Amino acid sequence: MWLSFFIACLFVICALYLPGAIVTASFTNNLLHAICFAPAVGICLYSVIELAYCALGIPCSAVSVGTATAAICLACLLASKTIKHWFHKHREGKAEGIASSDKRDYALFLLFITVGIAAVGLFYIKQLDGPESFFQGWDNVHHLPAIQTYAQSGVWNPLFSSSYAPSEVTPYVSSTYAFYPSAWHILCASVMSALDVSAPLSINCVNAVLIGIVFPVSMYSALRAISNNDRLVMLFGSLLASGIPACPWDYVIYGPLYPNLLSMVLVPIVMAEFITALKSISDRNVMQATSYGMLTILSAAAVALAHPNGIFTLIVFLAPYLTYWLFQELGGRKVRNSARAAAIIGLWIAIIGFWIVCYHHPAFSEIVNTTWASISSTAQSIVDALLLSVVNHPAQIAVFFLLIPGVLYLLTHQTCRWIIATYIACSSMYILDAGTDSQIKNWLTGFWYTDYHRTGAMLGLIAIVVASFGAAGLIRAFIRLTAINQHDSESSPLKRELAPGILYLILGIGIYIGSFTLKGIDGIQTPFGYQAQEFAYQNNYELIYYDILTVEEQEFAKRALSLIPDDATIINNPNDGSLFLYPLYGTRLYYRNCFAPDISSESTSSQNIRLHLSSVATSNEVQVAIRDVGALYVLQLDAGERQDEFRINYQIYDSSDWAGINSIDESTPGFTVIYKENDMCLYRIDLDE
Repeated sequence: MWLSFFIACLFVICALYLPGAIVTASFTNNLLHAICFAPAVGICLYSVIELAYCALGIPCSAVSVGTATAAICLACLLASKTIKHWFHKHREGKAEGIASSDKRDYALFLLFITVGIAAVGLFYIKQLDGPESFFQGWDNVHHLPAIQTYAQSGVWNPLFSSSYAPSEVTPYVSSTYAFYPSAWHILCASVMSALDVSAPLSINCVNAVLIGIVFPVSMYSALRAISNNDRLVMLFGSLLASGIPACPWDYVIYGPLYPNLLSMVLVPIVMAEFITALKSISDRNVMQATSYGMLTILSAAAVALAHPNGIFTLIVFLAPYLTYWLFQELGGRKVRNSARAAAIIGLWIAIIGFWIVCYHHPAFSEIVNTTWASISSTAQSIVDALLLSVVNHPAQIAVFFLLIPGVLYLLTHQTCRWIIATYIACSSMYILDAGTDSQIKNWLTGFWYTDYHRTGAMLGLIAIVVASFGAAGLIRAFIRLTAINQHDSESSPLKRELAPGILYLILGIGIYIGSFTLKGIDGIQTPFGYQAQEFAYQNNYELIYYDILTVEEQEFAKRALSLIPDDATIINNPNDGSLFLYPLYGTRLYYRNCFAPDISSESTSSQNIRLHLSSVATSNEVQVAIRDVGALYVLQLDAGERQDEFRINYQIYDSSDWAGINSIDESTPGFTVIYKENDMCLYRIDLDE
């Protein structure tokens, strides 16, 4: 099974990087950029193909989407060759907007990946209770069925999601497809389509690649653009890119917020492309500015298709840089100060106007009006923001001691001061979110559901940047302060090479060390110790605290379902854990959501089944309903109370919503026991023909 997992990881890497790199190479001659930007461009490409297939009624699969992707990649290569050849003949040579790559750049690139893979191996893959383990709660009741539906139906619409294929009978009056950006779900479904693996395994391999490879590589590209390829910043960035649990690790232990995970790992790519495009404008390199501008648009579309709040994250991160760049660019073009000030004011009027329009748009109304109550005082939230102890995470002392010199270092470098504005903005958003209950937090953090986990992740992302500059600043300060005379200058190999290595090692231990105990002192929980522990709890098959569908119930379901046709429709109470049988085994369950359907949208057949199924022997309405939905079986996994079973349900559960199913037992007329163990039973519905 683990072999299947690693093969699936390899497939995800190829799917994310090969097509995207080919297309990106059509825009730029920089190989590292082509690789770094590939996931965002690739996801955008896949989404366009999938939308076209849906419009034309063509079923999607790994093969059909892959074939179209290959054709587009080939066309891009041919077109790129022609255009670049023509442009080369008719333009004057222009310098690259950023430093060209050499062996040191590739070495740093590989270091980012090495640290990322090591971290994801220790704190993600090692904590899984098998490659198919999964968290049985909260948002996974949507994620798992949605992935299964995409894989089974072949309808891969990245804008809409459902737990039912278009051809299936559902408990609802109208279509169950609803707007939900689903690039992440479709990526998982493509793994299932290509390798015939389960939905949980596809989730685990996709998330492992996103955290262990895509995010570190994305941060490499962002830090390279932000620091103008400062290799000391890049060196410590390789350590910090995977070293802050708030971002992106928190997305897999809370929610889980998998779509937001994909969105966040793509955000640094757009940052790098956007910054490079603006630098190219300053360099008067029209072709490069156009290329990176187009890449920015494509990648931003991928961010939106993963989760729309990624676009607003980009606004928070890049508005300060755009302000700085515009002011400097206009100054370089000899524009008067009054006109420069007017341009900046106009820019911010546009940004704020866009924010306000989106805030009041019906598409975002439910999101921005969601309010999470504060979890701490304002003072405590300030402390948590400084120490990165956001929500339940332990304080990151090692990173905190880099943030202070990071801010000081950035203050002394005019080209990087805008990062401080972004850091202050993200810190303020988290403090407002976690420490207040005022309306202003809806205005500023509503696009993130006023969810302090999501705003905490934003703070974690910008903290990576600030801390990377802080570590570089400490090394440079150390070299200057220890210079004895002009002959013992900053060029000393001992100081230039040994000092960064020692600090790198110390920080590595301080950041990644697991929880431990000291004699006479209670156990000390570290940031990654907490991360590993929480993730292991959620994936532990034997840990009953998290399990709705127990190991015993899964084994029973396998045996019981083997006794009936694979395509049989089964009536169930989803809250007994049976809702997970659909994504695990493809079981055609009638109810696939933990909540009872709303009466206003529920079909009459579903109402009769859900509330009165036990009366099937005597009720003509129930018999008609059963025939309408084509169901012949009933599955119960928690038919009675047991002393040896601690039963839990989801946050909102009213047993009366499922009275017609719960009240069935062996003596109920109209039902025959097919297979039974303890409080688990599979019935056949007996209808008179």
